[in-house]
Amino acid sequence: MSGRLSAAEWRAVLRLARPHVRVAPAMIALGIAASLAETTGITLVVVFLYAAMGHGARGPSPGGPLGLVSDLAARHLGGGGIVALTLGIFALIAAKAGLSLAYDVVSAGIRNRLSERVRNALHRRYLHAPYADIRRHDQGTLLNVLATASWSIADGCMSAARVVINACSVAVFGVFLFAMSWRITCVAAIGSLMLFAAMQLLSRRAHALGAETRRVNHGLAGETLATLQGMRTIRAFGQERRRQASFESASADARAIGFRLEWLYAMIQPTTEIGYFALLCVVVALAQASGISFATTLACVALLYRLQPHLRELEGHLLHVVVLGPDIRSVLALLDCGADGDSGEARAGDRRFSGLREGIRFDRVAYTHPGSREPALADASFTIAAGGRTVILGDSGAGKTTIVNLLLRLYRPDAGAILVDGVPLDRLARGDWLGRIAVAGQDVELIEGTVADNIRLARPDAAAAALRAAADVAGALDFIDGLPDGIDSWIGQQGLNLSGGQRQRIGIARAVLCDPDLLILDEATNALDAVTEARVAARLDAAFAGRTMVIVTHRAGTARPGDHVVRVQQGGVSATAEAGRPGARPARVA
Repeated sequence: MSGRLSAAEWRAVLRLARPHVRVAPAMIALGIAASLAETTGITLVVVFLYAAMGHGARGPSPGGPLGLVSDLAARHLGGGGIVALTLGIFALIAAKAGLSLAYDVVSAGIRNRLSERVRNALHRRYLHAPYADIRRHDQGTLLNVLATASWSIADGCMSAARVVINACSVAVFGVFLFAMSWRITCVAAIGSLMLFAAMQLLSRRAHALGAETRRVNHGLAGETLATLQGMRTIRAFGQERRRQASFESASADARAIGFRLEWLYAMIQPTTEIGYFALLCVVVALAQASGISFATTLACVALLYRLQPHLRELEGHLLHVVVLGPDIRSVLALLDCGADGDSGEARAGDRRFSGLREGIRFDRVAYTHPGSREPALADASFTIAAGGRTVILGDSGAGKTTIVNLLLRLYRPDAGAILVDGVPLDRLARGDWLGRIAVAGQDVELIEGTVADNIRLARPDAAAAALRAAADVAGALDFIDGLPDGIDSWIGQQGLNLSGGQRQRIGIARAVLCDPDLLILDEATNALDAVTEARVAARLDAAFAGRTMVIVTHRAGTARPGDHVVRVQQGGVSATAEAGRPGARPARVA
């Protein structure tokens, strides 16, 4: 892929920056005005020096831009001579400083607001893009893009704006130079183009380093996540040294790539300074050979000297945009994830749902995970009756959790239909549907916070009494009241301060707090001892009597008499039956 962003990619960047585009002309105008004040000030300085050397208060001889500026200065600054000229120079320097400060304030505001907009858009995409699409990206990539690469859009826009400003500044300097001496201007233009061509060699290297930087930062983020999320496991297996060595290796890669980038940027200044010094020598030699006046030569040299930072900055920002290219592409790629209209928002549904009356029917449903050849679920047909217990039974990897994710609308069937009271699931208002169901299980994570924070996630407005009631049904009050701060105790990232059984009971309490019509328990009690599991099951049966429960398990003993059992095997539903019914024979349905 080309090191430079394509026109389509720049259009995508501009769409993100659209709310701030109206301010861009003012920001660019401030930068150009500062350059104009600087060039005019330099010209006045030459007039000042010429007058101070005894050539009279009017400065250079009439004619040409220096004579024009000298006449204007004498006419408008009064008869104060050098004092008035000094005040004029000071006013222009102050104007340039003020304009530069105004530009810095405006650009800083735009940069930070644009970065905030990109971060928010990325976070929104993480939440609303199809779950299957987001799962294809590892957490290190997602973290690095959100925390680090998200700034690249704003930085790229700021660098692009500076390129425009620097180019206009160069044009302003060029006009002044051309008005003074077209010969010197032509020599300066040729020399600058030669230096610019030399800088393109650095640009190619910059693109390679930009891609390498993205890869290294991704690796470092992954190592950090692996340590933070696996802290207990790492210590349990005595792998601290190995993890530290792995992290230090990734950190060393980040240091090395950072040094190489700094070295690349550092090359810009000495390269341009040496080149422009040589160019100034050529200009002075040309002026002497061509009989150009001392005042004009002095003014041209002064302008060329002050032009050097603008050209160096122009080259630096062009280089910076190239370095940012891979990060900008990674941000745009994730912002485009699920943007084909299949996001959770796009298929939210518009039919109201107030509760389950008849049941849920899976009608020849099939689903294959992105990138997988084997279907997770194939031609599956079964019914979940309203008001009863349905046990989905199967070995690990049989497709049970895929069924749960389909019910939660995290996945969308590749074929077949899921009917809720005869209505396709994706036609129901998503908020209504999810507001009437709840899930607890092995893949439903706890968040970093207190016990109360995790239970209240289901109902942010729930009162403390409701939290305790839900925890009691889940059998969690037994240990919650024994924690240092009770229900307000901090449980750490993903609940690592708790045991597996304690985490599961908090997850169940969260689901109970929802007071759902449909409760899904996905291996929700497999970490509990038999006595505690039986006690929790009895409390759940009492609390949800007459409501629909789906129990996902690999243990056949979980089913009780009267339960509707759906056996899942190798991605298909092999049989359904009623548990405990004398003489019942499973019916083959798929």
